[in-house]
Amino acid sequence: MHPHKTEKAHSALRDRPADVSVLERRILILSDGRRGDEEIADLLGAQARDALVRLLREGYLYDRDAAPVMPAAAPPVVSEPRESPGAAPASSRRSIAAAKMYVIDMLQLQRGPEAAAIAAAVRVCRDQDELAAHMLRALRFIHGAANSSLSRRVADRLAEIMPEQYLPELDVFRDALFGDRTAAQPG
Repeated sequence: MHPHKTEKAHSALRDRPADVSVLERRILILSDGRRGDEEIADLLGAQARDALVRLLREGYLYDRDAAPVMPAAAPPVVSEPRESPGAAPASSRRSIAAAKMYVIDMLQLQRGPEAAAIAAAVRVCRDQDELAAHMLRALRFIHGAANSSLSRRVADRLAEIMPEQYLPELDVFRDALFGDRTAAQPG
C-alpha cells in the first residue's frame, strides 16, 4: 500500500488539530504515494502501523493503488480487496490491512529466521485469501514459539480485526490450537 494524503490531511498539516498526534503528523508528511506503508513503519517504528490504520480509517489517507480517488467531501475508508457481489459489508473495525500489520508486529517480537520468513511472506502478499492463510501460519508459529497466553491473545485479537469472511477458518484453527471455542462474536 502506498498511502496518499487527502484534503483532510492537508488541512490537518496546516491547522494542527489537537486530535492528530506528532507521530500521525509525521506519517502524513511521509505519505506522498511513493513510500509504502512498510517503509513508513520502518522509518517511524512499529507504533506507526496502528497510527497509519487510524489515519486511513479516519479519511486522512487513502491507498491510490486499491481504490479510486474520492471527492474531498466524502473521505475514503480503509480499502480492502474487492468482495464478491452480495457479500455482507465488513464491520468498520475489521480490516485485512490492520490484521496484516498486527501479525507482522507480533512476528517481529518473536525474532529468528522462521519468524522473519513468515513476516516477509505476509508483508509482500497481495491476495486476500492467501494473506489470510499466511496469518494462520503465523498464528501456528507464534503458538509454537511463545507461551500459550500470548498465542491465545494474538488469536483473540485476530478474531476481533480480521474480516468476518475469515472467522470460520480462524475458529477451526483456534479449536485445533487451544481445544475450545474461543472465537469472538462478529460485531
